[in-house]
This record gives sequence, C-alpha cells and structure tokens, in this order.
Amino acid sequence: MLAGALLLAGAGLQADEALRLAFCRRVIAAAAGVSCSAEVWAPNLGRLPAGWTLAGLGALPSPGSWRPYPARLRSPSGAEATVGVRVRLLPAVKGWILTRTLAPGQPVTPGCVRAAMLDPRDLAGTPVQGPLRTALTAARGLPAGRALLAGDLRDPSYGRPGERVVLVIHYGSIAATDAGVLLEGGPQGSVLKAQHLRSGRVVRGTLDGRDLLVED
Repeated sequence: MLAGALLLAGAGLQADEALRLAFCRRVIAAAAGVSCSAEVWAPNLGRLPAGWTLAGLGALPSPGSWRPYPARLRSPSGAEATVGVRVRLLPAVKGWILTRTLAPGQPVTPGCVRAAMLDPRDLAGTPVQGPLRTALTAARGLPAGRALLAGDLRDPSYGRPGERVVLVIHYGSIAATDAGVLLEGGPQGSVLKAQHLRSGRVVRGTLDGRDLLVED
C-alpha cells in the first residue's frame, strides 16, 4: 500500500541527509497534488556537503516507470546546480487509513482515520472517499493501518436484505407486531419487501427504524 510515498535511500549516505529528505517531501507533496504517490531515488543528495538548499522543483514526470528528474539546488555561495535523481509516479486515489483497531459495530468517526493517497492496485474493494457520514459503524473487525473500504462500513439506519425487522400491522385502530426479515434493502422511509417469518407471506411496508410499517 502506498499511503503517501516510499523514500528509497541510497547506501553510504554521509553528509546532508536533511537535504535529501526535504527534496523527497517536496516531490511527495507535488505528486499528491495531482493524485499520485511518488517513489524517489536520490542518494546523491545525501552525499552533498551541508549548506546546500533546494532551489525549486521542475515539472513532474508522467505516471509510469522510473524517470530521470533534475533536482535544482543552491550552494552556500548562492550558485545554482542540477543533480540528477530518479522519480516514479504512481496513479493514486484519495482515501482514509484507520489509525486504530475497531471492533464490529464500533462507530467509524473522523477521529479513527487519517487522509492518505492509496494505490488502487493494492485495494480489495472500493475505497471510501470524501467526508465520513455520521452513524457509520464497522461491519467487521478492522485492524489499524487498513485502507477503509466501502464494504467495511455499515449504516445502522439503512435496511439490508436478510436483516430482521418488526412487522407492524394495523387492523383499524389496533396494531399487531410480528417478526419478519427484509427481502430488499433501502434507506429509512423507503417501501421495502419483507417476509413474515411465521407464515412465509411476503408483505410490503415503510422502513421506520427497525420497524416495517406494513401496508394494507
């Protein structure tokens, strides 16, 4: 999973490692601006004497294979120089990474996640994007560090096929209740089909919480 970028360090780095790390961060931030993650190979920057600074970034390469990339630097005396490094951009999507483990049924809130750039090739489903809606819970146990997928979330207010409901049947001014199971899913207020568990009869009604208000 590429939750941002991978920094590839060269062997035997000695001098200004801070410069190499600063360059990598700049490339990663620029890549995130075009919905990509970045891998950076820049061991030469770590071997420069202390005092060199970044003079700026050029245009990033297109996503795909490793590409040569010029690192524009400024010496302590103010002279500019270019050092060759290599960069690979990978198409990514914005999503969320869980910052703590969640038990089944536990609320999934903005405090449980951090924003990340995800490589879709590493995902076994559709990533959750955009703000998290309220009232969402974990559909199963979810470990920290996992990319949050649509199938990981459950909306308790949303009826799903196979869920138990209370059938509320009105006979004039009298209301009778019995157990049923939804045959189709939908949000609160929608008209859904359900099966009466004792008789097997199929009925239709309006979803109201965990009740299904059965139509005459």
